[in-house]
Amino acid sequence: MNDLGALSDRARSAAVVAAAHADDVDSCARFPTETIDALKEHRLLGLLVPVHLDGPGAPLADAAMVCRILGQACGSSALIYAMHQIQVACLVAAVGGSEWQDEFLRRVASEQLLLASVTSEVGIGGNIRSSLCAPDYLDDRLTLSKRSSAISYGEHADALLVTARRNTEASSSDQILIVAERTDTSLTETSRWDTLGMRGTDSKAFDVSLSARPAQIVPLPFGDIAQHTMLPTSHILWGSVWLGIATDATEKARAFLRRQAQTNPGSLPPGAVRLEKAVSMLTSMRARLDCATGEYLSIRISDREALPLGFLAEVNGLKIALSEAALEVVQQAMLICGIAGYKYGTPYSIGRHLRDLHSAPLMVNNDRIAANTATLLVAQRAPLMRG
Repeated sequence: MNDLGALSDRARSAAVVAAAHADDVDSCARFPTETIDALKEHRLLGLLVPVHLDGPGAPLADAAMVCRILGQACGSSALIYAMHQIQVACLVAAVGGSEWQDEFLRRVASEQLLLASVTSEVGIGGNIRSSLCAPDYLDDRLTLSKRSSAISYGEHADALLVTARRNTEASSSDQILIVAERTDTSLTETSRWDTLGMRGTDSKAFDVSLSARPAQIVPLPFGDIAQHTMLPTSHILWGSVWLGIATDATEKARAFLRRQAQTNPGSLPPGAVRLEKAVSMLTSMRARLDCATGEYLSIRISDREALPLGFLAEVNGLKIALSEAALEVVQQAMLICGIAGYKYGTPYSIGRHLRDLHSAPLMVNNDRIAANTATLLVAQRAPLMRG
């Protein structure tokens, strides 16, 4: 088990680096090389790799804490870290099923490899549970070509986790997950990344070509991985990033109010009541996030083969609630700071925070998630409310 104090110190050291470069990463829409180097230096990329594979074997809550700390420094850096850990969690979920995969996870820990996801595909409309492409098999190799609509930090990752149909005869939902190292892949850029926020994630579109061994296919079907690992892990780690961003904006708003209070002793600054609302929302976000993380851990410890429908609905609701609440918190901070928050280059600037958080309801679109949640709630046999 990790020492939480030591882990948070390492995360904060990486966050100091992230904060120093955050504005440049944002304005230039560039990959935060300095942050990732710092995360590697502090041995934070292999955090979830199990102990028996020579990793620290940290729980998801530890990765969530690092996401939150990084989120207070640089939203793009934090989101990259979250997306990487989601991929690691997906591999850990199938651990022991493949000698090649076990050895690869050892390398993730020892070499601090950065993993990226290739689930998007032109023509599937944002539905990652559907694939058009399928591998061709010849002798002891497989080849695959995939037109991806976005691969976050794809050019900078050490390995790509690529979804595809199991074979050319399989249905679009019968998917596999292939671990492709950079030496196995070729990327051809098809569109740039020039966005409102999260600009440092460098999420360009690529045509992907890969050649790998069948052993690099993760043994579990991607459908199982997506529902029982990728979905809850994504919503918990994304939520931790958003909580971190919103927390930093609120700290800036509090610093602004403290300056006003020093200028006019004895009078309550006009925006102070908004600070109470923002902090109350942050507290609620943190409590809901901690509850979901703890419940996910307890379910996993119980060795259930499938997550309960009620929990899947809960983590879907978590994503929607946190993505909307984080935006509202930063809006309150903006109203507190006024022009000082709206302008770039002041100690109270929170334009980057607001722009970054506008991505939150779009990853995956909240309307799509709400529709999926409604389906789960209708199918659920257990009472909607426990106790």
